[in-house]
Amino acid sequence: MTGHRDPSARRALIALLLAPVLPVLLVEGWDSVGGASTRGEPSIGGAALFALYALVMAEGLTVVLGGVALAALWHRTRMSLPLAAMVGGAVAAVPFAAIKAVPAIDLCDSGTYSGSYNGHLTFIANEKTPHGLWRDVVALGQWFGLGAIGGATFRLICRPGTRSAGIDAS
Repeated sequence: MTGHRDPSARRALIALLLAPVLPVLLVEGWDSVGGASTRGEPSIGGAALFALYALVMAEGLTVVLGGVALAALWHRTRMSLPLAAMVGGAVAAVPFAAIKAVPAIDLCDSGTYSGSYNGHLTFIANEKTPHGLWRDVVALGQWFGLGAIGGATFRLICRPGTRSAGIDAS
């Protein structure tokens, strides 16, 4: 790792704060396009409020989990685009996976629950169906992909300097 330099802590903090912006904008754009095609014209106020809530949640998770990952990896490994994408994907997917891993607890003793999505049963008598598990896997992949975009954004903003005159392509 000769010629490797870590970026400044200030630049890393700025990159950590800006990393979730692009994924949130992508989700908002995708939701607006889908909403316009199925529900008519999207509400600009509703879209802005959704984007604000999504950005606040994404920023919080990124600062907490991404900050822990950054602190763990700082000065220990060279920051490459694939590594940043993998860590970003994990930062986005781990909270979703943790929430999905906690079994539904019926504190009110309300009986059994069955549910469906798009005409496919996802729960029958409080038990997840194969289709429900598949939907969770697909959603986990989507979260990971959005996090990977955020990690790549972090890497591009927080690109480490090199002492050599060549361009760092990693």
